Amino acid sequence: MSQSQIAVITGGSRGIGAAVALTLASKGMDIAIVYTSQSSTPQAEELSKQITALGRRALLVRTDLSAADCGVVVRDAVLKGFQTEKIDVLVNNAGITGIQDSLSIELDHYVNLMNINLRAPMLLVQAIAPHMNRGGRIISMSSVLAHEPVPGYDVYAVTKSGIEALTRQWAITFGKSAGLTANAIVCGAVETDIIKDVPRELFKTIMEKTAADYRIGTTDDIAQVAAFFG
Repeated sequence: MSQSQIAVITGGSRGIGAAVALTLASKGMDIAIVYTSQSSTPQAEELSKQITALGRRALLVRTDLSAADCGVVVRDAVLKGFQTEKIDVLVNNAGITGIQDSLSIELDHYVNLMNINLRAPMLLVQAIAPHMNRGGRIISMSSVLAHEPVPGYDVYAVTKSGIEALTRQWAITFGKSAGLTANAIVCGAVETDIIKDVPRELFKTIMEKTAADYRIGTTDDIAQVAAFFG
């Protein structure tokens, strides 16, 4: 049976997820890297090697987070893969975006973002929370776009507002009864693949309101906050 703390990170093969994985591994946790795309497998495998080099165990879980059984699939893979009955940290990091004008939002766009950005975290918590150790952590990635409207990001903003609402619900649901904490990290503009095609001028307002520095954030910025909560 596993005695090490175990963290499950969705969207863990690259970007913020990979940075969080390495940071938590450096603090002594074993890491389950959850990802969807076959094209991300080389990155996931390389990340696994880096985690192993830190003296921790890594488990790769490739699954479709838009599927209705994603929570159960991830939970079962982690419990079996690490030969454990308990999980300590769940990081809901996976997410997709896309720009569509308010008057031309397509149903597929709406459904895809809702399924991956909002439904998947809900299903993961439902499946994993009952298997979390007392003192376990649920950490979810939100976005400044839940608070600062930007044209074209209607559905994405709704999903992130929903994550914050769910986080508050999880906090009161699991706090006293199970001893779990739930926190959401409200990310500003962070240098990742998800924003590579977004015009930089869209970030001007956000950066102007950044208290620490006038710059786009780094994945390590977010990873350090996740480690604080974890």
